[in-house]
Amino acid sequence: MRRHGVSRYPALSLVVALSALAAAGAAAQTAGAHVHGVSTLLVAVEAGDLILELTTPGDDVVGFEHRPADAAQTRRAESALALMKSPERLFRFDAAAGCEPGVVAVLRSLLPSGHGDGERSHATGSGHRDETEHAEFRLRYSYRCRAVDGLKTLELLLFDHFPGMRRVRVQIVGPQGQTSHRLDRGSRKAAF
Repeated sequence: MRRHGVSRYPALSLVVALSALAAAGAAAQTAGAHVHGVSTLLVAVEAGDLILELTTPGDDVVGFEHRPADAAQTRRAESALALMKSPERLFRFDAAAGCEPGVVAVLRSLLPSGHGDGERSHATGSGHRDETEHAEFRLRYSYRCRAVDGLKTLELLLFDHFPGMRRVRVQIVGPQGQTSHRLDRGSRKAAF
């Protein structure tokens, strides 16, 4: 199934690249631990396909890291997830690259499976909540870019929407090799 010209299933090599980046990041941290205020964005580029995988502590997005305990927390988590499923509000690429968003897959959230996972302007995958404390949101975004050569920078708009998010570690794998960036409110752009 195609939507916005992007395959529902990203190129296998891109998923493998993201998995390798995720494994390297996990090995660098204590098992199961994350740092409040610090999110991770893994980026893989191949041919015209662009895949991003965002992992962020629940506390940074909604102010708690557990299954919502009441209606107010449920609304907060649903609202945050709806925003996170709108990549055009979170990421900006060079216009010359012509990157069009496609599939948004919710890999993990604080909400029960199927709760708040309805389609929102892009196709979505099924999400699930983490039963442990220190739960996080994890989403994968797929794009199709008409001119990858025009892809020079990625600007994060996440900071505008999530005040608890202080820093994002960005790892990019693409035709130019692998790069790492630490972005924050004052430095929002990563070079490819």
